[in-house]
Amino acid sequence: RDPQKLAPIMVTSSPAIVLASALALSDNGAMAYDGSTLSNAVETTLSIIVSFLASCLLFNTVIAERDEILAASTMQASNVLHSLKANKSIRQRWSFSVKKDSEQQMNKQTGSLPLFTLKRPLIKDATRNLNLFEPRWLKMIDEVTKDKDVLDDKLFGCVRCTNKFYSAVSVNGEEGRYADIIFESAGTFAKINEVQEGKRPVSGDRKINVSIQGGDSFVLDESRLSVSDDGYMVANNVKPIDVSDVDNVLSSQEDSAESVRVVVVVGLLHGNGIVDLLSKV
Repeated sequence: RDPQKLAPIMVTSSPAIVLASALALSDNGAMAYDGSTLSNAVETTLSIIVSFLASCLLFNTVIAERDEILAASTMQASNVLHSLKANKSIRQRWSFSVKKDSEQQMNKQTGSLPLFTLKRPLIKDATRNLNLFEPRWLKMIDEVTKDKDVLDDKLFGCVRCTNKFYSAVSVNGEEGRYADIIFESAGTFAKINEVQEGKRPVSGDRKINVSIQGGDSFVLDESRLSVSDDGYMVANNVKPIDVSDVDNVLSSQEDSAESVRVVVVVGLLHGNGIVDLLSKV
């Protein structure tokens, strides 16, 4: 697609080709062949083949496949922005402490639902195992299971995260994190089936393995979201809905479609290839 992409093959193959040509001319001038001459010719030929194959591998893995990866990332960014503009996704930014033993007590409101972000959506009746060790998630599970003997009361919400960014910051003079999260507003209630306590191999810190099962669906209202003192998101007045009604609820909240602009910063070697791939979408 792009003649510039032939440059790596030409650069890596040219020295071997020039060397082979020089040896051939030298051999013809001598008008005689011996064992060493034949050996040199074979070695030169092999070096040309190896150099060419290495160049092809470089072209496929570093250049051509890189174009596809960058184009796919660009489309993902575009889809996330479209989803935000259509009110199908929500962006939340906050800072929280990462202290393991916090004395802060969450003022839990009646009807509030803790939220956990997943890479893949949780489907109704599907089971999933969560290996949790971050202090905020440990505290969330402790809060959900505290003083609750009925299994159906041990609930939290799962939403699919489409983009996330964390950085280290200071919170009230202590170690903390800044979170910038984009997640889908449609989610699934998660019922806790079992909690197994454990310890991490090296540090010995607490960890838990949580078995969960997907339940009914819900759609979040951004105005009813907040963040707990322990660093996890909480939604208030979340009502269960049937999964077949999710699209209708999202459509009722959707704004008119707007175009988005994504800036892709790449070298000249990838520019034409990415534009070509994106033009075919």
